[in-house]
Amino acid sequence: MKAVLVVTHGTANLDGVNSSLKPLIEEIKKEFSEDEVRLAFTSKFIINKLFKQSGIKVNNLEEELEALIELGCTEVFILPLHLIPGKEYLDLLDVVETYRNRITAVVATPLLSEDEDYMNLIKSLNPSKELNYVYMAHGTDHEGNSSYLKLQQEFINKGYGKVLIGTLEGTPTLEDTIYMLKSRNINKIVLQPLLLMRGKHGTKDLDAWEERLISSGFEVQKNDKSLGEIEEVRKLYINKLNSLYN
Repeated sequence: MKAVLVVTHGTANLDGVNSSLKPLIEEIKKEFSEDEVRLAFTSKFIINKLFKQSGIKVNNLEEELEALIELGCTEVFILPLHLIPGKEYLDLLDVVETYRNRITAVVATPLLSEDEDYMNLIKSLNPSKELNYVYMAHGTDHEGNSSYLKLQQEFINKGYGKVLIGTLEGTPTLEDTIYMLKSRNINKIVLQPLLLMRGKHGTKDLDAWEERLISSGFEVQKNDKSLGEIEEVRKLYINKLNSLYN
């Protein structure tokens, strides 16, 4: 028996679950109709918060692996929804390794891993070459943060020189981004999240960035659509799964 296990940090924002996660899960169930499809969150804080707020119980990674073993599953194809190969992705690999003698598990790579992944994401985002964009990413102090810098360069290589990527917890920072905008004499921008779901970062932090940019003299058009709400991006995740099966 085979199973697909979708793994993400998680969100307690039901709007984020319904607009991003639910469509992806449904599409995976349709694509892999003969297999069991499960979901796991890696953040215990988010799991507890979601249950407290809405009564929805989502298992963590270990609980889902145990459940699949109990179900009689012999193979599990794990789809992490991480954008970059950072600490959370490496932690996931460590957990999966502890189960290698109990179940055959194959883990897909993050959305931005191979060279073609960057080009595919840019194509899926399909920004206008006429507009100036600021994408707000999560970022990290882990070396995986370099994936955002590579994505920035790939935008430029593909003729999207009006795109800038800033991060909440890595580099470039919002202040770095503001400096770059001013150095280019840009005063009108489209602000968009480079995040999977509309959680805290995709709502409160995006609003905070909008306010900061406006107070710095920029005219801001905010597009709060998350990556998980973009059908073409969801297809990229499903392609990651297909690559495991082939």
